[in-house]
Amino acid sequence: MDHKRNELMQYSKAILMCALLGGLVSPSFADDWESVSETMSTLRSELSVLSAQVKDQESAHLAQMRALRMQHSELELQMRRERAKLEEIDKGLSEAALQLDDTEFSIVLQQQVEANVAQLKGQIEQGIPYRQEERLAALDQLTKDLLGQKISAQKATLQLWGLLEDEQRLSRENSVDRQIIQLDGQDIQVQVARLGLVAMYFYTEDGKAGFAKKEGTTWTWVVLNQSSQAEHVRRLIDQLTKGVRSGRFELPTAAFENEL
Repeated sequence: MDHKRNELMQYSKAILMCALLGGLVSPSFADDWESVSETMSTLRSELSVLSAQVKDQESAHLAQMRALRMQHSELELQMRRERAKLEEIDKGLSEAALQLDDTEFSIVLQQQVEANVAQLKGQIEQGIPYRQEERLAALDQLTKDLLGQKISAQKATLQLWGLLEDEQRLSRENSVDRQIIQLDGQDIQVQVARLGLVAMYFYTEDGKAGFAKKEGTTWTWVVLNQSSQAEHVRRLIDQLTKGVRSGRFELPTAAFENEL
C-alpha cells in the first residue's frame, strides 16, 4: 500500500513538472520573453549612443576651454605690449618733468613734447580704429598751440600727460560704444565692443557682426558669415552694455591676429 502511495506521489510530481514546463514553453511566455529581450537590446543600443554623445560633448567642451585659455593668454600678452609702449612715453615725460625748474630747459622740453606727440600719434594711427580722428585731433591741437606759442612747453607737457593717461585708460578697459564705420562702401553707425586697444567688434541693427582687421597699414571691417559667431559678438556687446567688464567670452580668434 505504501509502495503504491509512493508511486502515485511520484507520478503526480511528474505530471505537475510537466504542467509547469508546458507553461514555461507556452507561446505566450515565449512571446513575452522575446519582447523583453528586444527591449533590453534596444536600451543597450540607446545607452551606447548616449555614452558616445556624452564623450563627444566632453571632448568638444575641453577643446573649447583650451581655445578660450589660449585666446585669453594672447589678449593678456597684447595688452601688456600696449601698456609697455605707453609706459615708455610716460617715462620720457617724467624724466623731462624733473627738470622743469630749469628755464633753459624749455627748448629741450618742447622738443621732448614734440617727439612724444609724434610717437603717440604713430601708435594711434597703427592701433585699432577706435575714434582715431578724435584722438589724433587732440594731439594736433596740442602741437598747434605749442608751436603757435599759445601754451608753454610746461603746459604742453601737462596736457600731453593727460592725453597719455586717456590712452592708458583705453588700454585697460573693455567697453561698448557707437561709431560710424565703412561697410560695403557705405558709412554705417554701429555698436562696437572694444577690448582694450587690442581688438574691436561691431554689430549692426540688422544683425550683421564682425571685427576690425589690419591689412598692411590700413584697417578694414570683416563681416562674420557664421550666425553662431555673430551671436557671440551680440552677447559680448550685451554683457558690456550691462556693465560686465570682465569674464570669459567665446569670440572669433581672427580679430586677435592683428598683432601676432
